[in-house]
Amino acid sequence: MNFIPMNPKQLIFPFAIDQYPRFDNFYHSHIQQLIYSLLRSLQESTESEFVITGTERSGKSFLLQAICNEYKLIDKQAFYLPMKVAINMEPDFIENFDIYDALCIDDVHLVHNHPKWQEMIFHLINQSKENKCNLYFGTEESILELDFLPDLSSRLSRMQSLHILSVPDNKLKEALTFCAAKLEISLDHEVIDYLLKREKREFQHLFSLLKHLDQASAQQKRKITIPFAKQILLS
Repeated sequence: MNFIPMNPKQLIFPFAIDQYPRFDNFYHSHIQQLIYSLLRSLQESTESEFVITGTERSGKSFLLQAICNEYKLIDKQAFYLPMKVAINMEPDFIENFDIYDALCIDDVHLVHNHPKWQEMIFHLINQSKENKCNLYFGTEESILELDFLPDLSSRLSRMQSLHILSVPDNKLKEALTFCAAKLEISLDHEVIDYLLKREKREFQHLFSLLKHLDQASAQQKRKITIPFAKQILLS
């Protein structure tokens, strides 16, 4: 009896993708060329192979999910695969994922101690090349510094490489103001200054506080002011 592999579109995976990530919602003043490169590859339908390097809180995962959402906007199929979850699964389930127009594999550095996963990803790269499935890999570490199988290291090192920097300290206010506007969060401008003076100056931490304040504001039907921020954050 011949085994007919199930179409991965028919399977249910524990991988959720946030619908909010979009290129337009990504604060990218310091990586403008990166966005243009990715947009151009989507719009021109050119074959794309990118390795996106960035720390855990750099926005790397947001950008990979944004790529998937951008593909969907032009009626193409894309799949987001977070290795933090997938690493605990048998790697052969991705064998036929080259049927997608694009595949975004996040945190690929996590397979460095998993030879079977490395072999499967190497085969997937070859299959995707033949079937014109675009590939986008996210990693927290440089591919050249990872102990991968030589064939996989060679293939990944030949892909276009993009590096995302965390939002610099002098751009935190600009980035938070940008994100608040995108999320339509109504707040006094002084609130951001208040957070910058009293909280850890790290973008993801500050952004999560803004979303927390927005949720509390909606529940209590109150505007986000400094007194309101003090009340919520100290409670």
